[in-house]
Amino acid sequence: MTRPFPGPDGPPARRAARGFLKRLTRFMRASLKKLRRPSAVGVGEDNDLVLLRQTLLGGDLETVRSAAGAYLATVPTESVAVTVLDREVERGYSEAGLVLTNLFCEHFGDDERFLEFRLRFLLALNRLDQLVADIAGLIDRGPQSVQLAYRAALSLDRAADSGRRIDADLNARAIRCFLDVAERSREKEMWLGRYCRQVGNTSASMSHYRAAWEGMPKSNRYRAVALREALDIALSGDQWGRDAEILLTAREEKIKASLPWRAAAVGKAFDHIGAGNALDSQARLPQTDVYSQLYATVASPQIAFDYLLDESLPGRTPYSPTNSLLMIGTSLSAGGMERIFANSYRAVAAAGVFARVHLAVLNFDSESPTAFYLPETGASADDITVLANEGTPDFPVSLLPVGLGRRVLQAYQLILRERPRIIHAWNDLPGIIAAFAGLLAGCPRIFVHFHHMRAINLSSDRSLIRSYPACFRRLLERPEIELLFVADACAEDYADWWCVSRSEKFRKLYNGFPKPDSEPFSAEDIRRKLDLPSRALILGTVFRFHAVKRPFLWIDAASLVHRALPDVHFVMVGDGALWEDSRAYAENQGLRDHLHFTGQVKNVADYLSCFDLFMLTSSSEGLPNSLVEAQLSGVPVLSTDVGGARETFTPGLTGWLVSEASAEALASAAVACLGDDEWRERAANESRPNALKYFSIDRYIERLLALYDDFEVDKTGGS
Repeated sequence: MTRPFPGPDGPPARRAARGFLKRLTRFMRASLKKLRRPSAVGVGEDNDLVLLRQTLLGGDLETVRSAAGAYLATVPTESVAVTVLDREVERGYSEAGLVLTNLFCEHFGDDERFLEFRLRFLLALNRLDQLVADIAGLIDRGPQSVQLAYRAALSLDRAADSGRRIDADLNARAIRCFLDVAERSREKEMWLGRYCRQVGNTSASMSHYRAAWEGMPKSNRYRAVALREALDIALSGDQWGRDAEILLTAREEKIKASLPWRAAAVGKAFDHIGAGNALDSQARLPQTDVYSQLYATVASPQIAFDYLLDESLPGRTPYSPTNSLLMIGTSLSAGGMERIFANSYRAVAAAGVFARVHLAVLNFDSESPTAFYLPETGASADDITVLANEGTPDFPVSLLPVGLGRRVLQAYQLILRERPRIIHAWNDLPGIIAAFAGLLAGCPRIFVHFHHMRAINLSSDRSLIRSYPACFRRLLERPEIELLFVADACAEDYADWWCVSRSEKFRKLYNGFPKPDSEPFSAEDIRRKLDLPSRALILGTVFRFHAVKRPFLWIDAASLVHRALPDVHFVMVGDGALWEDSRAYAENQGLRDHLHFTGQVKNVADYLSCFDLFMLTSSSEGLPNSLVEAQLSGVPVLSTDVGGARETFTPGLTGWLVSEASAEALASAAVACLGDDEWRERAANESRPNALKYFSIDRYIERLLALYDDFEVDKTGGS
């Protein structure tokens, strides 16, 4: 028999090969024994896996291939190999596992199970280029198994989420291939349900799982699998009333939930609304298969806040607070709100009003972009508490959606340990977490600080966001809760979204900004760095390249300005998901030599110093920080009329608003501003005093501390 992995000749290589062969033989024989005796699984199994991993990583690659090839050609079966890889995955995706997977792929070439394992390892180990190449070849050949076709389509989706650019045609072919193969499968609906679930379409996933349960014969083992996976979606989701039939059916079929604590919470939620009997068969209407509509309104997190306020809080005694402050934010990533969050922590900690200021975030890794503004906090990475998505919440926290409930659990435990006098949370999601955990723990005052217009326009998690109005309407009933908004426009928009009148709880607090460095780089330095002509007028912007900032509209307007004023140059400062696409779009618009992209920078004020006019094209803003920072650098501004933009400058004096968000309207206003030297000089002189009057960091911190002290509690209690 020809050896599929020929290795080097010579006595040393043969001795190494024989040694490896003996070790691998022991491992495979042990695996075969365990397959014959499936109950005999113990410590030895892990030891065998450790031995194999060490062998794979410790030997010369050609020796490993030669010895493994000789052995695999005569002894192991596909079932043994699949078992080995399943156990390797349980241990965690590793380089050793990928080596072994490749050996099995080459030896069992016609078995698609090993190709599916290879895709999983490549994705987990971030070998995205090889992953995409494998999938392209796989689609050209045409997979036969639905599991492999599913893995290929899903892997491309995951690679795109990781930032890898995926060819649209390849992605479409992968999805079509999966759908074609699934169409021929007896478990079609289950696989469609799995795919929809993995790409985030839980509603479609639930429909497919329901169809799988109803359509497959009872003898098909995947029928119960489909119901269990539908149950997991229903339990982890937030529309328990909508999914009540699945919850009840799973209960009647004795399907074991993967989140039993969540199932218990659902039962208590149904009991709370007065339906009784939780998830038992009596919940059906008498003599019918119809589920009682009394359950239709049960949803999470609304039911969680109802239970908290109606059942948990009455009679609860607040804890004795320490003179400490807990600030909770989303992250320290590069963003306007995140910078205000970082600067606020630093300034309040330095003020000495609190004995201790704690900083907690939902997402943070000191080696990732989530730590971009860590230096501005003045804290170290060890000072940051991460409210991680982990743990098993107790009731009533378990009433919340799973991910949210786990973060609330982390916040609740932190609050009980530190007993802060005040909690200050930035934006909707941290606000929801802080409010629930803080009220449950007994915190005397909780600020929720909003930095944008209604969140429904900005978030991809629409199902959770839709619950916010009901949750915040209930929170408005509590004296511990206070709301801060960065602009009047923001406060008015939230009141409208929540369907309430704006009350005294809706307080405005403009953001504060430190003065630019006293000795920044000169405009000439930046011009040389960007290769800008020394006398050219500069139209610029600073933003995150995201759809809400409308970078393509900005480029369209710049193109029209270029036609009218060919000597003007353009500078776009920032980074983001649309950065590469924006560069390509600018080149297609003929702006390659006139539009300059800087990428992400920390010294924004240095770049602003060379601007003659700042232009913002956002579709939604709370208080546009960049408009304030531009004026602090003495740069007049031009902006679409969104959110609190009009509150950041004096229209006609330090900038202009454009009511029509079109490239033509923006370009017309920009050409008029750039062509009026006298107005630009006057506006530049007025911009800095105007910004300092309303948006200085000193004014901001003074007002924030005054708000903290406006609600008197015992500052000396505890230590």
